[in-house]
Amino acid sequence: MNSFRVEKTSILDLRTLTPLVNESIAEGYELVCRLVTDWERGTNRFSRPGEALFLAIGVDAPVGVCGLNIDPYADGSRIGRVRHLYVAAAYRRHGIGQALVREVVAEAAKSFDTLTLRTTSPAAAAFYIALGFAPTTLFACSTHCLRL
Repeated sequence: MNSFRVEKTSILDLRTLTPLVNESIAEGYELVCRLVTDWERGTNRFSRPGEALFLAIGVDAPVGVCGLNIDPYADGSRIGRVRHLYVAAAYRRHGIGQALVREVVAEAAKSFDTLTLRTTSPAAAAFYIALGFAPTTLFACSTHCLRL
């Protein structure tokens, strides 16, 4: 399970995300389903300046996903937003989530001054704090931020 690679992608075979979609829905999360739906509709393909989508690839399929968007809730284009972080349950606690977020942070530093996110999960909040994000109320619809 420790063998994975993180890839930035602009082409997405949505069928390969089906296991992640199904698992996330079963866990009560709609974020991967929303990512796929937005991609299919063309409403979010992580293709605006500074945006990116990353996949963690296991032996032969994606085991995690995380995106970077211009923050749609912020005033100004210098604020990015972490979007749709999800790692398959069997692959958690192996550094995949950290690797995905680190790639997003590195990419964000090229175009943004601040990176925001929103979570309602105490475990996710602790995860992001461990990666350097701080709780915040300064940005609309955001619970954490990281100054780049």
